[in-house]
Amino acid sequence: MFIESLNATDESGDLGSKTKNLKRLADFGFPVPPFVAVPVDAVVSAANDAVELKKLCDGIRERFPKVSYAVRSSALSEDQTNASMAGQFHTETNVLPNGLESAVTRVIEQSRGPLNGDLSMLSIIVQEYAEAEFSGVCFTRNPNGSREMVLEYHKGKGEDLVSGKIVPKRVSAYWNEPLGVCGFDAKIFQSVETRFGFPQDIEWCVKNGKLIFLQTRPITTVSGQKYREMRYLDETLPSESAIFLEKTEISEVAPRPTPFALSLLGRIYGKDGPVVKTYAKYRVSFFPQVFLGTVGNELYADCDLELKTLLPAMKFSGTGHSFDLSAIRSAFPTLANMYRISNLRPDPELLSRLETSLNASDKSPGFAEALARFLADYETVFETNLFAAKYLKNLEFLLKNEKIPFSEVLGTDPSFFTPSFVPAFSYRTEEWLVGNTLEIADESDFYTDSHRPGVPASDKIAKWWDSMTEWRRGLYSMPLFLAITHQKYREYARILMVKNLGELRSQLIGAVGTGFLDPRNSYFHTVREILNGSFDEALCRSRREEYDKFADFHLPPKLSNRFVPEKVGKSSGLSPGKAEGYLVTESTFRTDDPRPQILYSESLSPNLTKYFPSVLGIVSSHGGFLSHLSIIARERGLPVVVSALPVVSHVGKFVAIDGSTGNITFPQP
Repeated sequence: MFIESLNATDESGDLGSKTKNLKRLADFGFPVPPFVAVPVDAVVSAANDAVELKKLCDGIRERFPKVSYAVRSSALSEDQTNASMAGQFHTETNVLPNGLESAVTRVIEQSRGPLNGDLSMLSIIVQEYAEAEFSGVCFTRNPNGSREMVLEYHKGKGEDLVSGKIVPKRVSAYWNEPLGVCGFDAKIFQSVETRFGFPQDIEWCVKNGKLIFLQTRPITTVSGQKYREMRYLDETLPSESAIFLEKTEISEVAPRPTPFALSLLGRIYGKDGPVVKTYAKYRVSFFPQVFLGTVGNELYADCDLELKTLLPAMKFSGTGHSFDLSAIRSAFPTLANMYRISNLRPDPELLSRLETSLNASDKSPGFAEALARFLADYETVFETNLFAAKYLKNLEFLLKNEKIPFSEVLGTDPSFFTPSFVPAFSYRTEEWLVGNTLEIADESDFYTDSHRPGVPASDKIAKWWDSMTEWRRGLYSMPLFLAITHQKYREYARILMVKNLGELRSQLIGAVGTGFLDPRNSYFHTVREILNGSFDEALCRSRREEYDKFADFHLPPKLSNRFVPEKVGKSSGLSPGKAEGYLVTESTFRTDDPRPQILYSESLSPNLTKYFPSVLGIVSSHGGFLSHLSIIARERGLPVVVSALPVVSHVGKFVAIDGSTGNITFPQP
């Protein structure tokens, strides 16, 4: 009639996963309460025949005598890797021996609903019960897809916790961080995940000062791919000193840098590079730091080191920055930089230099000369970006109390606010350009909408502008003009970057010549190796093979080895417009799909422009108004939203987005 715990096996087709997982916990040496399992046939018999029910309960009382019992469902469809059905089944606790029949019946009857009346899918667990001193749940990984362990617990029985009757204490930590709960080391939960080979949702309690595992099941919201990424980060990120990494705007133009691109970035931000020279022009001191690096081929900035490039007396702590008392000698240059950056005034020749460089047609005689030109022109690129950021920030501050969509303001033709607007300068055709980013291996079709005329003002913007007094329009017109036009200039600067990178690519391929079986392998050389003529295709192939191991990785926008609760901000619209469609990723997008599609991506790389002709909008978890992708999208009129909440779990669902407000909803198609 029932199976004792020692005889429950994974091969038992008439027992549910909850039972099998409990037996596996016991086999692995984890403490579980004694139990017996009632297989499907016995459940069906007990449900249909009172005599069989009594015979079952008599057998349990005789061969498994306990002061009290817990009776739990263990449906064959419960606790599966693709569906946990958590909370849909009933548990009876503190059941006295003479109450077994009633408890088993209640569990059976409640299970009819979730199982659509099919009791051939139901087995039952009967455990020894003792009142818990503490009860809790551990998610060895956060079900929302982030990699920290989450524990919720309270003093008392577990049913109050899992039913939501009480508000538990909640603690979270990464695996490298020490964490003690209720007098025991929480690393024991990590051991459960390691044994099962997948993130686990574990129900536990403390009885008589001892930890007991009541059940475990896989966390169904974490995919196998996401778990591989979590394990990689656990093994890769250092465990001792605190680090805080983030994908910044630099990551958008070189999201997965090859060794060439990473070493080129080193020269851009290094000693005597274009960033140092540009800041020096404005009497701002830039202190080079090696703050850029890759994790799983994705580019991250070390937040603390990046902060110290301009503010050396400051430190980053995970939630913000503060003065670093150990760097007090750097206080003066820090304060001087703060003052000078806040009072930047652009070189009046900046735009003419940008126009001249864009229209230059002469070719470099060799790689070294092409590199020198790239770095010289990058001073103009960086300077343009610097003022685009400044004017955007000024406008955001000015309009912070205005009840208008900021994305619509940035998308409006500046001549609406400033009729005396002078059209942007012209530049040579971009038809011969290749790629969209700072990555030399990016050979995608070049895309820009910088030639498009500005978008007419929406009714909302026009009404807002017309309602203003003359003096307020005078106050707002120049900041509006500067912020909007410099978004376009920022796009011109990107075009210049792509143009010069194309020259570098051409010179590199020419230098390699026929010496490489695949000239593109040369992208895995560093700039220094190329300048020294140290070409080695075997070395490049080895680096490329290592690089390709992480081709499917999509790591979070922020990484750290110290858990800091993320503040949930507001979703924001970066490019105005409304769209509805099915949410897809780059891997699930199909050009031949007749359904409307909205693309989801972790960050807003210019590479996504290749999807513009086929998607109705873009949703991202990371990005800002200054991202090149959002600038191009505003030129085209394609709505873009950055979501403050995880939406990757909604891939495949029908979604509606509003690029003006940032709203994301999931209506019926």
